[in-house]
Order: sequence, then C-alpha cells, then structure tokens
Amino acid sequence: MSNLTKIIRGMLIVGLFIVLLTPLVTIKSVLYPFVFGKALFLQIILEILFPFWVALLIIDPAARPKRSPILWGALLFGAMLLAATVFGIDPHKSFWGTDERASGVFTQLHYLVFFLMLPSVFRTRKDWRRVLWLILGVGFVLSVQGIIENFASGLRGGTRVMAVFGNPILFGGYLLFPAFLSIYVFLETRGPHRFAALGIFAASVTALLFTQTRGAVLGAIVGCAAAVCLRLVATRPVQANNRLRVFVAFGAVAILTMLIVAFRDTPIVKSIPGANRLTSISIRDTTATARFLLWRVAIRGFAARPFLGWGPENFDYVFDRYYDPYFLRFSIGETWSDRAHNAFLDLLTMTGVVGFAAYMFLIGAVVRKLWREARKDTSPEVTMLAGLLVAYLVSNFFAFDSPSSALLFFFLLALVAARGETGQPSLQHELWSSVKAMMIAVAAVLSIAGLIVHMRMLRASQAGLIAATMAPEMVNERWLAISRALQMPSPYLPSIRQRFANAIFLDVGNKGPLRGVDAEKFLALAIEEMKKNIVGHPHDFAYWFTLGNLYTQAGIVVDPRFFQDAETAYMRGKEESPKRQALYFQLASVKLLQHDFPAAVEILKPVTEFDPRVGETHWLLGVAYGYNGERKEALSAWRVALMGEEDAQSMLYDIIDTGVNIGGLQYAPSVLKEVQFAVHIAFQEKDFELLRVLTLLMIQLDAPSADNFGKLAAVELELGNFTAARAAARYVINIDPASGAEAEAFLNEIDRREQNLKF
Repeated sequence: MSNLTKIIRGMLIVGLFIVLLTPLVTIKSVLYPFVFGKALFLQIILEILFPFWVALLIIDPAARPKRSPILWGALLFGAMLLAATVFGIDPHKSFWGTDERASGVFTQLHYLVFFLMLPSVFRTRKDWRRVLWLILGVGFVLSVQGIIENFASGLRGGTRVMAVFGNPILFGGYLLFPAFLSIYVFLETRGPHRFAALGIFAASVTALLFTQTRGAVLGAIVGCAAAVCLRLVATRPVQANNRLRVFVAFGAVAILTMLIVAFRDTPIVKSIPGANRLTSISIRDTTATARFLLWRVAIRGFAARPFLGWGPENFDYVFDRYYDPYFLRFSIGETWSDRAHNAFLDLLTMTGVVGFAAYMFLIGAVVRKLWREARKDTSPEVTMLAGLLVAYLVSNFFAFDSPSSALLFFFLLALVAARGETGQPSLQHELWSSVKAMMIAVAAVLSIAGLIVHMRMLRASQAGLIAATMAPEMVNERWLAISRALQMPSPYLPSIRQRFANAIFLDVGNKGPLRGVDAEKFLALAIEEMKKNIVGHPHDFAYWFTLGNLYTQAGIVVDPRFFQDAETAYMRGKEESPKRQALYFQLASVKLLQHDFPAAVEILKPVTEFDPRVGETHWLLGVAYGYNGERKEALSAWRVALMGEEDAQSMLYDIIDTGVNIGGLQYAPSVLKEVQFAVHIAFQEKDFELLRVLTLLMIQLDAPSADNFGKLAAVELELGNFTAARAAARYVINIDPASGAEAEAFLNEIDRREQNLKF
C-alpha cells in the first residue's frame, strides 16, 4: 500500500469515526436541533470525505465495492427513490425534504454513500471491531444520559426519556442498535473486555424501557425471538443440546411475557418501566385508533398512485387528499400529518410498488446473507444481526427513521455485506488517467456544491431561529430578523415561510401584539411569501389554507375587500382536501364577518355529516344559526355539540378555588365571546338545562366572578338543584363579600322553595 493510499485511508477512517458520533450531536443554533442538526452534521462530514473516497477508489482497486446482492439492492433502492422523485407530485420537496424531518432523497443519497464508504475503508475484522466499539461507546453515553434523565426531576420529557433526540420514539428506535450490537460484540470477540459489552447492553435496555416506546420495546422482544428461532433452525442436529437450551430460554421468556400481560394491572407490573404502556396496547386506544386511520389513508393513497407513488416526503399530500373527518375527534393537532407512522406504508405510498419492491429486495439480500452465515457453526453471533434487523423493522412498523437510526441501519447493511466477503470489485480494470482526473474533479465539484448548499441551510436556519425566538413586541427588530431569514437562499425556504406566516397570523389576532400599521406591514409580507410557496407547490393544501387565514386577518384589520381573496384561497384549498373541517370553519367565519349569516349556515350544514360525532362542527353551526335568527335550531345544534346523546342534567361539575371543572362534555368551546352569545340566546329561550352547561363553560373560560356564579346559582335554582344552587351562592359571597346580604336573601329563597316541595 502506497503512502498516499495510507494517508487517504487514514483520513477517511477518522472522518467516518466522526460521522458515527452523529447521535451525540445537537446544534442548538438551528431550527429542529435534534433532527436537522444531526442530519446537517453527518452530511457535511460525508461531503468533505467524498472526493478523498473517490480518489481512494481510483488508486486502490481493493477499496472498490465488492459485487453482492446487498450492493445491488442498495443501488437499486437509491435509483427507485430518484425515479419516484422525478415522477412524484412535488419533486422539490421529495428531493430536499423538510428541515423538521431531514429525510429527503438528498439525505438518503448521503446514507448510500456512507454505506459504500464503510467497506472501502474498514476491511479487516479488527477494523470493524473498532467501529463497533465506537458505536457502543456512543450508545452507552446516550443510555446513561437517558437513565439520569429518568431519575432527575425537572428535565424535559417527563417520564418518557428522549436524551438528545427530542422525541422518545426516535430515541427508542435508536437504542435498539447498541442493545443488539453489544451482544453481537460479546459473542464475536474474546477476552475479558468483552464483558463491557454486557454493561452497555444493560444500560441500553434500561434506557429503552424508560423511553416507554411501545413499538421499539415490541421490536426488541420480537427481535430476540427471531434471533432465538434462527439459532434453533440453523443449528445442526449434532448440537441438539444447545438447541434444547435455547428452546428452554425462549420458553422462559414467552412465559414471563404472558405473566406480565396477565398481571398487567398489578402494582408490581406497573412499576416496571415501559411495561404499563406496552401491556395497555388496545385497538380501542386513542393512539391505536389514530394510527389505524392513518394507515387507511395511506392505503387509499397507494391505490390512487400504485406504480411510483406520490414521491418521497409527500405523504402530507396523501393525507390532505384522503383526510378522514374522524381525526378531529382526537384534537386539531391530529388533523395534520406528514407520516403514516408506519415506515412500510410510508414507502409504499410515497414510492409505489417499484420502490417498495426495491426495498424488499435489499432486505431479502440481507436476510439471505444472514441465513447463510447462521448455518455456519462458527458464527453464533450473526443471529444477533438478524435479531437487530427484525427489531428495527418491527419498530418501524409503528414509527419512522431519525438520522441516527437511519445511519446505523446503513451501517448494519455494510457490516452484513462485509462479513466473509470475497467477491470481486465492481470495477476491476485500470482507468485511463484522463478518466481518473475527471472523476476526482467531478467528486470535488459535487462536494463543494453540497457544502455550499449546507452552508446556506445552516445560515437560513440560524436566521430563522433568531427571528422565531424574538419577542413579538420587538416589532422593528423582528421585522428585520424575519426579512433577513426570508432573503437567505435555502432548499428549506418554503418551510421557513410557512412557519413565519403562521406566527404572523397569530400575532395579528385578537390577543396578538401586532396592531395598526405594523399589522398591515407584517400581513403583506406573509401574504407575498405564501404566494411564492404556492407558485412552487400549487397542490399543497397547507399553503392555500395559510394564505386564506392571512387574507381573513387582512380583511379584519386592513380592508374587508380581502375577505373575497380569503374565500378564493379556501376554495382552492378545498380542491386539495375536500373534507377538511377546519377549512369549512374558516370559510364560514369569513361569511359571519361579512354578516352573510345564511351563507355561513349553508356552508356548515353538510359538514356535520362528515362525522356527526365531531362536536365542534355542531357548535359553529349553532353560532351561525344564532346570528341568522334561528334560535331553536341554534339551541339544538349546541345541545348536540356539548352533550351528544347525554342529558344536560347528567353533566357533573365541582366548584373549586380556580373555577369549575365540567365532566361528560362531548365538546368544550374555547372562545368566550361565542359562549356568551349562546348564554344570551339560551336565556331568552328559557332553556335552563342548556343554560346550566353554557354558564359553567362561561365560568371556566372567564375569570371567576360573582356575576357569573350568581347566574349559575339562579339557573340551578330554576332546575331544582338546590344543593348546587347553595354552593354557587356561597361562592358568590367568597368572591364578593359586599354581596352578602343579597346572597343571603337568595339562600333563603332556596330554603323556601325546597320546603314548598316537601309539602
């Protein structure tokens, strides 16, 4: 090996070691530091290494990739991602992704290069062992951090630890790798130091349980079972005793699991970290129901574009188009999603049959190699690689990758491909000098271009963070910060525009700090930026919806003529997401602001049929009825919104020092002005049962006052709820002692009516 080859290979070894430190990285100066920060770090390092790796391939034929089904599978998968990007609904978003996820095709290509680099640089068993110890060391540090986080008070995440991942689900998915690889190292190496791997295993499993990530914990259990089954099946008959031992161990684990499930409600089981969440899995669980709905949306999206899909990172287009109104039953947050929370359905939806088949070919190639290795009596450790693969796939059945887990997945591919590999390099012939120079030059140009792009991403994200964290009251400084962030070129500029547009929309609202000329200026900026987004992404519902919201605010604070522009934007958004209730709510609000009350009623009537159990729709329809003078219809709609099939008298509440807690409501409105309007109509119509619930809501939304509790006391008296009436009256005295005489007279009236009923 020449000195030049040694130098280049040494640089690549150091560089790849740095890349493998990615899980530890958090860049706090950018938006989404736990995800985008990690992706930015690993991509920049790989781009610096890229030209040197190409040079190594040229001068050292032994460094060139060896032909194998895993190699062809990885290359094929990368090619299918590019094809799905080209023919997808939004190629720009597919290629670059978003800064929140940092998982576009651009990032996937970096993982592919990482996969190709590893066997070029690490060629001996000793090399791979060093890499494995580095990965285990990083995993141990993060596991200890998670354990400390669990026992320390006041740290983020509460009872679910997340370390430097910002999300316990992503942390749980990552911890599968050090957990399984530690046992792999224990079995693969010799000497007393290998027992350190057992300590890393214990720390990783403990931290995994503390994340309470059900998908990852289930993946670990199934992965262990798969490893045991593979060992049972692959072991030769002469090793029947070993097979029996493994079978007994597997049976013991199965029995222990069944006991935990059977006694899941006992204090002992509940005290086991993560066991409570794992044993509480049910198809009736809210999270499970939401997941099933997401999966159904994904399947419908796949059926619409089955060949090459909608394009990577374009699941939000599928979600918008096939949105299920049921999502609003959970919360307004559940009405937005950019993932199916199932990596396989994500892949099937976004890359179609072609991309999914390429991925399965890659997984099949890995399984084939592991099976062959497992058949060798001298390779018991390979079963742990198989278990890790199964655990990773099971975990991703309920989640998706983070930069750290994706990086280690491609490391796993490279490790499996390199085990016992004796194939020929893909390029064996000598290259012409001119071709060598051209390849190095192209690699250098690509590296420089990538670094320039990442520097722009970094600067734009830093500027965006500065603007996003600036106090809204600092109007002039914030204007300059936002303007600067929006002027910086970055592939993620659409996301930055969207983020600031939503912030400006809120800041111009009723309780926002922007007023007068400042509100006009900020709204004009946000509207122009959203128009730019729409030009580049005309099928994105979120951009049309945001533009409609901005025009609505402009109609309120600038000129009512903007209401027409808001309607146009909402109607265009309706084409992209026909059953999105929030859009109809906003559209009806525009009509109410224009005092076109009959139109608001007509907009909301059919929306109640999207999902009759969504109370918010009935509530807003009641508001529209009320303003339209249809009081009976308004009361009926509000009754359905608040109580559904329940009787108003069944609504339970407790008076406490800070207000009123109401139980049994189907929907609780959050706008005080709307509740006060409903109270007014219910009082005029003498609907005291509904008035009782509305008064409770008014107290809950408003600061506790003697006037509000006085109204509640009067309503309870009319309904014959004497005990509740007395409690409300006494609360009036506590709030306003000056009203004591009047309250005492009211208490006497309660006593008089109660006595009359007895006789």
